[in-house]
Amino acid sequence: PSVVINATFNSNIIEKAMQETHRMLDEWVENGISQHEFEVSRDSLVNKLQLHGLGFGYVQARLLRGITTHIGQDESSIWSHVRNTSLEDVNRALRKYVKPGEFTVSVAGSL
Repeated sequence: PSVVINATFNSNIIEKAMQETHRMLDEWVENGISQHEFEVSRDSLVNKLQLHGLGFGYVQARLLRGITTHIGQDESSIWSHVRNTSLEDVNRALRKYVKPGEFTVSVAGSL
């Protein structure tokens, strides 16, 4: 599977920001994310889904539909998966799928 990471940086600091992003990803793969990072991210995702529904953004909604279709589940079952995903599940996925040395970086916009 592909892993997509989206970030927005000021053009004056783009090189430094990309280096820091790579450093952070290396650290997450090696050490995992913390319980606090996990809880904040999970709660943020649940809040976005509750506020905006599964169509909270065209691209995000399409990705979510693609994921749920790929794993053979309907969109309504995503709630239980989000709520029941553990810190270890996330860290296991990080170790399995995120390969920091194999990224393709694409930069768009005014530089």
